[in-house]
Order: sequence, then C-alpha cells, then structure tokens
Amino acid sequence: NGNLNYSQFLREFGYTKRSALYPNAKQNPLETAIEFIKTLQRSFKQQDLTNNDSVPVKVFKQILNQYKCSLNEKEFYTLVSQLDTSNR
Repeated sequence: NGNLNYSQFLREFGYTKRSALYPNAKQNPLETAIEFIKTLQRSFKQQDLTNNDSVPVKVFKQILNQYKCSLNEKEFYTLVSQLDTSNR
C-alpha cells in the first residue's frame, strides 16, 4: 500500500539500557533525544490520517528532511524496505 510504519521506526531510536552504555551517552543528554523523538512522533501522527501508525513514503521522507534527518538514496531504500507495511 506504499505506507511506512513510523511506530517501528521510532522504537528503534528509543532509550534502552544498551544505548545508555555508549561512550557519548553522557555528552548527548537523554532529555534532548527524548524530546526529538516526541517531536517526530507528533509530526507523524499529524500526517497519519487513518490512525494506523503509518504514513505514505513521500510524507515519511518529507518529515525526515524537515528535521534534518537526511539519508542518501541507498540508506532511505534500506529503511523503507524494513518499514513498508505492504511487505507484511
């Protein structure tokens, strides 16, 4: 259907005990990361017209670009292939 599951995407970037072990975890405050994830989530939800935790690929890319989450074509294709709800 050409939609991507943004909830799955956001879960990948959430706080975990493992992520807190990285050397730079103290240099990048957790609160800032959490706020950024919440901001992304709000943007996705605003565009999720069917309330099924997915948005069209074009909208997904626009939101990422809006928040300076730039990916090259190969990276974006890899991400899309993992999140595409039509592959399930």
